[in-house]
Amino acid sequence: MNSIIYLLVAFGSLLLAIQNGRSLNRYTATGSFVILCSIAFIGFGSFGLHLIWAPSYFHFVYPMTAALLPATLMGFLVRWLEVPEHKADNVLWGLGLCVGAIFVSLKYFLDFQDGTGIPEYLISFWFFGSCAFGIAWLWNLLEESTEIHRIIRLQQLLALILLTLLFLLLEGWVRLLLPDLDLAEIPTLQQIATLQGPLPPLGAVLSMLTLYVLHLNLRQTRLISLQEFFSGIVAHGITALVLTLAISLSLFLGG
Repeated sequence: MNSIIYLLVAFGSLLLAIQNGRSLNRYTATGSFVILCSIAFIGFGSFGLHLIWAPSYFHFVYPMTAALLPATLMGFLVRWLEVPEHKADNVLWGLGLCVGAIFVSLKYFLDFQDGTGIPEYLISFWFFGSCAFGIAWLWNLLEESTEIHRIIRLQQLLALILLTLLFLLLEGWVRLLLPDLDLAEIPTLQQIATLQGPLPPLGAVLSMLTLYVLHLNLRQTRLISLQEFFSGIVAHGITALVLTLAISLSLFLGG
């Protein structure tokens, strides 16, 4: 089930990238958003496939996307919010590429391929540090705003982004702290549970929600209110919940 959720999030990210790719010349930040969705597609897709085929080279791909994700998010925000003379995203891009290159060198050339170790912790600490820098940057931008409605909606967006990043980081850290096991000797379902870790993939779900909220902000060329957004999807959520319960009950009664 976890692998299906990650693959669904990857598919949703791909759809957003394709949809916004058709209007690259309409909005200034569209190109950056397409890159952000593409990185999310590669990251969640490679991790979902890694859960299914553990002995593969996908474990090289999703850490690289984690190293570049803060830079792509920052690159979109500075263009969408029209921040003048921005250079922070360029710095994050350069450092993220360097961290990714070091990760690949450690994993492939210096024989760190078995289990978790220095390369994984390097990606983890870089992700935490770059995200903390980005959140601080967005908070300073928020303090410079004077319009009350813009401040409230930026606060809501900041809270959603922060919650998403915290869950992604928490799931990654819990997975790193698990003991290394010989995956070849356990069944596939237990392999998936071991690679995923004990936490549900809430970070992936929140990532898809964040991308969709950013997509709506971009398409509507204004800051949307999260109350407005959630009031629009609550009926769909209730319908999906009822449908899920009905399917679960039918499967339970059918053995």
